[in-house]
Amino acid sequence: MESKGEKELKQTIVGYVLGVLLCFLLPGMVLATEHPTLLPYKVEDQILKGKAEAKTTVHVHVDDILYTSQADESGSFSIKLPQPVGMKSVHLYILDIDGYKENQISYEPTNPTPTVEPLPSVTYVGQTENSFYLMTSPDATIYASYEGDIYTGRHQLLVPKGVTSEMRVYAKTDQGAKSETTLLSTKVPAKIAIEPYAFETKQFVGKAWPYAVLTFKDEETGAAWTVVADPKGNVAFPYTPTLETVKTGRTLQVVSAGSVSTKTTAILSAYQPSPSAAYYLLVEAPQNQIAGLTYPNSQVLLDDTICATSDATGYFQCDVTEMQEPVHEVTFKHDEQSRSTFVELPARPESFPLTLDQPISSEHPVLSGKTIPKRDFRVEYDGLRFPLTSDENGQFHMAFPRQYKGEIRLSVRSLDGTFYEVRSWTVKDRRPLAKPAMSFNGNTLELTNPLKGLPDVTGKIIIEHADGSFDAQTFLFPKRDTEGQPVQITGIQEGDRYTLTLVTDEQDVRKATFEGVLHPLTEMNLDSFGPYDQTLTGKGEPGTRIRLEMPIAYDAYNSGGYTIFEGTVSKDGKFLLKTASIDTSKTRSIDYSGWMRISITRPGTKDILKYNRQLTDETVPAIRIPKISDSKREVLFKSDDLLKSADVRYYKGETLVKTVKLDLSRFGFYRHTWDSQTSRTFKQDGITRIEVRGTNRSDMTSDWVSTSILSTTYPPLTVYEMRFGETVLQAKTAPRKKVQAVIGEQKYEAIADTKGLVTMRLKRALTQQDIVRVTIRNEAGTAKTTEKRPVDYPVQDIHWSEKKNKIWFVTQDTHLRPSRYTFKINGKEVKLAGTRPRSVFTLPKKMKAPFQVELTLRNSDGTARATLKKTIRSTYQNQKVTKLTASAKTRLIKGIAQPYHAVEAYDDNDMNLAGVDLYQDQQFSMKAYRALRIGKTITIHSRDPFGQRSIVSLKIKDDIAPKTPTVSRVTSKSTRITGKTEAKANVVVTYKKKAYRTQADAKGNYLLRINAWKAGETVSIYAEDASKNRSATVITKIVKS
Repeated sequence: MESKGEKELKQTIVGYVLGVLLCFLLPGMVLATEHPTLLPYKVEDQILKGKAEAKTTVHVHVDDILYTSQADESGSFSIKLPQPVGMKSVHLYILDIDGYKENQISYEPTNPTPTVEPLPSVTYVGQTENSFYLMTSPDATIYASYEGDIYTGRHQLLVPKGVTSEMRVYAKTDQGAKSETTLLSTKVPAKIAIEPYAFETKQFVGKAWPYAVLTFKDEETGAAWTVVADPKGNVAFPYTPTLETVKTGRTLQVVSAGSVSTKTTAILSAYQPSPSAAYYLLVEAPQNQIAGLTYPNSQVLLDDTICATSDATGYFQCDVTEMQEPVHEVTFKHDEQSRSTFVELPARPESFPLTLDQPISSEHPVLSGKTIPKRDFRVEYDGLRFPLTSDENGQFHMAFPRQYKGEIRLSVRSLDGTFYEVRSWTVKDRRPLAKPAMSFNGNTLELTNPLKGLPDVTGKIIIEHADGSFDAQTFLFPKRDTEGQPVQITGIQEGDRYTLTLVTDEQDVRKATFEGVLHPLTEMNLDSFGPYDQTLTGKGEPGTRIRLEMPIAYDAYNSGGYTIFEGTVSKDGKFLLKTASIDTSKTRSIDYSGWMRISITRPGTKDILKYNRQLTDETVPAIRIPKISDSKREVLFKSDDLLKSADVRYYKGETLVKTVKLDLSRFGFYRHTWDSQTSRTFKQDGITRIEVRGTNRSDMTSDWVSTSILSTTYPPLTVYEMRFGETVLQAKTAPRKKVQAVIGEQKYEAIADTKGLVTMRLKRALTQQDIVRVTIRNEAGTAKTTEKRPVDYPVQDIHWSEKKNKIWFVTQDTHLRPSRYTFKINGKEVKLAGTRPRSVFTLPKKMKAPFQVELTLRNSDGTARATLKKTIRSTYQNQKVTKLTASAKTRLIKGIAQPYHAVEAYDDNDMNLAGVDLYQDQQFSMKAYRALRIGKTITIHSRDPFGQRSIVSLKIKDDIAPKTPTVSRVTSKSTRITGKTEAKANVVVTYKKKAYRTQADAKGNYLLRINAWKAGETVSIYAEDASKNRSATVITKIVKS
């Protein structure tokens, strides 16, 4: 009965075979033009997913199984595996455009499982006269610590003998795997123990030490065999002695390799039949017989037929000369007891019974036929392996993706699991010849063989023309593995008929004939166009794509270039060609003296027609002269045509002073130097205007083109002084000139009036950090920039102190410059005197209110810029500071005073605490240099620029919260709560929304007596001083006691 695993394996094989057959039986299916891909997967995934062209078949090889899937309409496919993919490689088949296997791509999981290396062990083998001998695996190094020294050795190590019998050791492999450090005793050396020979398994087994290298030696024959113990020290030596040796028995010597040699024996006793070893047989290939030992006088049956009877010694032999079947059943009968086994004759591929139903080819990728029933095979194809099993009738069947080359190898599995190759076949290429790919390059037909891997292919083509004539040509497609060079057939005309015959150069000749009508591409017809047109129209073959490179002339120093026009011909045969970027500046034009480059293609084919066409000149030249400044000495001019000659005329005012005739040949920019001998400029010789005209190769002459010489002299520019805070910028220049200004990121522009005055209203007030850049340009367009910075601040108000007989100009500028101002009292100019601290000046005589004052700011040229007028009606009053506050906690003193006053704070000992100078802002905040003592009084002085003071007092209040209280551990059995906080502070304890109060003593200790409170509830505690300042709250939880 089949196991579950065998059943699943057979179902999987049937599935992929049917899938591959389905692909094979549907050769007309749509083939993928894009290669399929597999999406990333992990070792634990059981479903593989990927992308391919919609509705195409995909082949995937995993763990010796070929799976087939079909992509859905979105191009997705998936394959379910019988178990997680694990660390196995996944191979994805790639098919060519004709549906044949072209390549395969291998994939690995994205999360590979790290290889766990076995940890090596260290064994004490024995000792020499002076050393202890240690061993480990061949790829590891031993590290030993013995009596204060460290010793190392690869694979083996000799440690000098000392007094102690223990050492600490570990081993480390070349890959970095390190064993644990162990304490190794040198009292007992390692030993070898080999069990008696086992006839039923034909081997010696035993125990040594890990990685021990043992030699089994037959001293009678001199034969020797080397065996290596596994990492656990297990020894297994397969040994098949002759029948004579089995009859008499044999003792083998077993010796270990290394600096210390350990010896023992392996005993093969003379064979005696027993229930566990009823027979011992050998296949003697040279004699074509099976021989062996069993019970005396026992019948020996070969495939249920008596072949021998053992003699008195138990010896027998059976002849197998005529037997082709490699596996046979041998049965031993003795005393009504029977024992059976299978034997396998040496592999003989030439005589192995196996036939194919049909040869394997590109059109029949199927391995099917008849062989021995119920045998396991392995198929190797293109580097991959596939399992194959014959059924009870010996039939086998396996299909592959179509492929036109490669080799298939078939191996049979022996009884011991070894595979022996019995057949191999080369896949025959029987693909039908395909019609060559046809394309046109002008009137030349190009033929390309679409199939790779073919032998030499001879072709013959007959071209029949419309007039009844014909051309014939023979050619060769040479054998190749890649796309070859096309064969060219010239002289093709529209409507030609062709007959094409292909024949392969091979034993089984393949032949194919193709017929049809040829349609090479034809030239397009272009409508007329202008020099600056951005689109072109015309007629051509419907559906074709046109690319036209048009020669152009630039208004620059480069002599020309090309503009590309592209478009597709519509169904009605009309086309509209456009450029990639539209240029309406007319800085370039079509060069009518050049050649057009035209390329016409058929989308989806390789057909192409390329040709050049010379433009026809139908217009007079268009002359353009760039701007010319008077500092130059040459004229540059540009034509949209190839000029044969040009005339240049120079003027002083309206007077013609010189005419020059130029003979030209090249295309692009033309130039003429005014005076090449003296190198004088137009400005030096007074040239004011130039005229140019040109004549092209068609003797068509343009009109005269005139340009004026531009002056490089800059107009005068004076930028008036600016004050901080102003929003108007003024400058002086020539009438009606444009002036530009830049302040930070903001740009301004204005035109001077008829008197040359420029006024710009700014979007914000000027600051101390601003740099004002004012620019003016000459006729040639060259810019000249002047930089200015604002100075001083504007005066905001004027105050008078009758007592001090001084005047105060209220401004942010604490040092007003009197020289910039004119000051008048009651209409008479007054000279200001004094050191002007805080912009305060002493008047020349005593004044009585009321009186008129007038302050005028003047520009550097003496013109008035701004005037401030005011009637002084009373003397200036110094007011006390209001809204005054002070914090002992932060040491901040805040309040409101008059603008531009100096505010100072003093303690009760008249020691200065803080100070600040005010500007426009009346609010102030200053931090005391020292702590503000609670309960003490401070005084705040407000001093105006005249030196007058106002004084106000303030008592410092307590605004410092008590120290956050600590709290003792509170349990469900506690009868009091204790802690520490600020001395004499009130302590509030809240439990279940009820507050309990107590007071801390002089040291800050507090105590509250309570009844036992419920476990799990919370208690909050805070402290509060006499000024009602509250500390942070502490929360504690009542724990169960």
